[in-house]
Amino acid sequence: MPPRGVEILDWLTASVDPPYSVLSHGEDLDGLVSAALIYAALGGEVSMRFESPDRAQRSRKSFHVVADLPPPAGGSLILFDHHQSNVDLARERVKIAILDPKAPSAASVIWRELSGRIDVPELEGLVELTSKVDSGDMGFHAAAFTSAVKRMFWTSKRDQVLSSIVRSLLEFRPEREEELLEIPEVKRVWAEVERVNSEEIGWISSLPSRVGDSGPDGLVAVVDARRIPGYLSPLIHQALRDRVDLVITLGRWRGNDSRVSLRSRRGGPIDALEIARSFGGGGHPNAAGFTLLERDLPRLLEIVRSRSNRVVFLSPQP
Repeated sequence: MPPRGVEILDWLTASVDPPYSVLSHGEDLDGLVSAALIYAALGGEVSMRFESPDRAQRSRKSFHVVADLPPPAGGSLILFDHHQSNVDLARERVKIAILDPKAPSAASVIWRELSGRIDVPELEGLVELTSKVDSGDMGFHAAAFTSAVKRMFWTSKRDQVLSSIVRSLLEFRPEREEELLEIPEVKRVWAEVERVNSEEIGWISSLPSRVGDSGPDGLVAVVDARRIPGYLSPLIHQALRDRVDLVITLGRWRGNDSRVSLRSRRGGPIDALEIARSFGGGGHPNAAGFTLLERDLPRLLEIVRSRSNRVVFLSPQP
């Protein structure tokens, strides 16, 4: 029987020498807090890398520990995750997979298994905040934090910058959304985003009025954000989360392809993951994503219309 709990780390440290290579999701709070917990549990003897889910899945590199991501093609010794869409890959590519689709976050899985080895006080509140945000209960401050992190993710110094955020999370241990924006690196980048993207943020803030006040009632919003920086997508999701049953954001990607993110209302009638899987994507029932080929856009819209009472299209003026 494979080891569980702190025995996992005993097995790891007995099997390989430090530094331990860790790959985690670099675009959201769950990935960063997951990395922070692993960092703390291994006494800081880690080399941290950060990726997006689709790039992680294609990676030929191998890692000692992977968190909040599909396991890479190169394999990993240990996986901590909570995505149902990663179950099959975990069986193929991972030595020991601790994957709980019912968990609200990957961080909560790691905390449950490794808290006995984490010598940092008062982290439970951060884990609870992470689970709240990753479950879709995201207010403006958490959306702003995620936008700032996404902007940092798509820089040449990604691993260095995000590793610094990981250490700051352990130092400041935020328990409320507002405290996330007080992390110095995040505060600086968010101020820059507000300055550079004030026009786009203003348009995003107008989205609730554009869909009206009729309530979700099977309403789907398709947001053409291909002229908007992708790191602003969390603000779009947050602005519309209580107004529609599903938000589909079409973002910029490669050539004519689009990176699509879906956010469905908790308790609502539409499963975001089901739609994403139709196009080779993954995620959660309420938060999923995939890469959309331009030729597949009509099929996406056909699927959406079959699951909704009304579809509204939102796009900024050129």
